[in-house]
Amino acid sequence: MADAMYPSPVGAGASARAIYERRRRSETEADRRRLDLDRQWRAMVRAAHPVRGRLASALVPRAAASPASPDTEAWGIGADGERLVAEALARCPGIGTLHDRAVPGSRSNIDHLVVGRSGVFVIDTKAYRVDIGLSGRWGEEMLRCSGRDRSDLLRAAEAQARTVRAVLADAGWYGGDPVVPVLCFVGSSWLVRPPVTVGEVVICSPETLVGLVRARGSIPRDEVAALTTLLDEALPPRLISRR
Repeated sequence: MADAMYPSPVGAGASARAIYERRRRSETEADRRRLDLDRQWRAMVRAAHPVRGRLASALVPRAAASPASPDTEAWGIGADGERLVAEALARCPGIGTLHDRAVPGSRSNIDHLVVGRSGVFVIDTKAYRVDIGLSGRWGEEMLRCSGRDRSDLLRAAEAQARTVRAVLADAGWYGGDPVVPVLCFVGSSWLVRPPVTVGEVVICSPETLVGLVRARGSIPRDEVAALTTLLDEALPPRLISRR
């Protein structure tokens, strides 16, 4: 059970880190096989043709280890972003925090759940080096990341909030406390001043997230603890094999 009054970043980004490490091990093993084959070929060609083989071996570039692929590196960057957000939340007294939670019936996860005096915040962290902006008319805005329409991120955040609302309803929680979907961008530049709201989704940075979850509200402190315990039991940590 999580301690609502003393949040901890333990577990934040754990599944993303596990995926990164698993993918990196696979890539490193492929590198090892490729380097072994290169060494075997050079030894074979020099043994078969002592003079020409040495020349051929010298002329053919040696195989070298490869850096992590962009897709693999993105998992590591994402894990670091989730840790950074968790560390920011850990400095906020009086809130309940849960990290890296499984979504029932899905392979996806919820990066962070925060219960504060003003509501339940369902936070999706995005470690993107992009410019965050909006376009469109009021009430019909689109989220843009370096000019690209990423309104799909808004829809995904809304879906996660619906999941949490369903969990609370199934548990018979009728407090009417708001469940707020949040997109928290780490390492991004801003063309608008965060936080901004598009539809029901709050878009923010880690710095402005702190003010959001610490906002005053009508939820009593004992209810903050009870809600955190309920969500902790209903949405267990996501388990990812490291193999």
